[in-house]
Amino acid sequence: MFRPCLVAPTLLLGILPALALSFMTPGVVIAQAATASIVGAVLNRDTRAPIAGATVTMLGVPHVTTDSTGSFNFSKLRGGSHLLEVRAIGYVRVSGLLDVEDGSVARPVIEMEVAVVNLAGVVVEEPKSRGRRFEEFERRRAQGRGSFFTQEEIEARNPMNLADLLRTVRGVRTDCSGNQCRIRMARSARGCDVQYYVDGRLSNSFGPSTPMRDVEGIEIYHGQSETPAEFLGFAAGCGVIAIWTRSAP
Repeated sequence: MFRPCLVAPTLLLGILPALALSFMTPGVVIAQAATASIVGAVLNRDTRAPIAGATVTMLGVPHVTTDSTGSFNFSKLRGGSHLLEVRAIGYVRVSGLLDVEDGSVARPVIEMEVAVVNLAGVVVEEPKSRGRRFEEFERRRAQGRGSFFTQEEIEARNPMNLADLLRTVRGVRTDCSGNQCRIRMARSARGCDVQYYVDGRLSNSFGPSTPMRDVEGIEIYHGQSETPAEFLGFAAGCGVIAIWTRSAP
C-alpha cells in the first residue's frame, strides 16, 4: 500500500539519512533477501491519464522513468517500507511510503495533481487605434490642400494655445490684444470670422485661446475653394479650422 507523506519537503530530507542508517543496520537489512518487486503506474489525478516521463526515485537504487503508459518498476528489493518520490513536469511532487513483502510484487497506483502556476501580472497593451476619423485626416493631408498639424508636430512646438501655434502658418493672421486673440485668414475680409469644427462638428466654444494639451490634429483651410465637402458651411469662405481631440471616439 502506497501511503503519501504529508510532511514538508525539508522534513523529508531529514528522514532520508535515518532511513539510510536503518537499511544498513546489520542483521536487519543485510539478512533480508532481495526478492521483492514494485510494478507501479503514475496517473493524472483528475483525468486518470497516464503520465509519461515522470521520475520515480527510491533510496538505495537507481531512479527510473515512467514509459508511455505511465508504468515503472523496481526489482530485486528487500521487503519492508520503502520511501518513493515521484516528480513530473507540470505536476506537484508526490512522496510516500510503500510496504513490500519479501518475495511479493507491489502494484501501487500513484496519482499526481497538476501544479497551479501563478504567473506575475502581465500587462498587454494593445496598440492605440486612431480610428477612422484619423484615416480621413491622413487622406485629406495627402491631398495637399490646406495646412495640417499632427500630434507630434504640436507637441514639438509646445504652443500655449491655438493662436500661438498658428503664428507661423502662411496665410493666417493672429491679432492679439491682452489675453484675447482673433484668428483670420489673410485673404478674407475684415470681420469675416473663421469657422471652427471640433471632432467633426461645428463649434462656437473653441477659440484662439484654447490650450493644445488635448488636441491630436489640426486642419487649416484658407478659403472655400480648398475646403473639403465635410467642412463646407455658410461661412467657409472665411476659412475653416478643424480640431481633433484625443477624447473623441
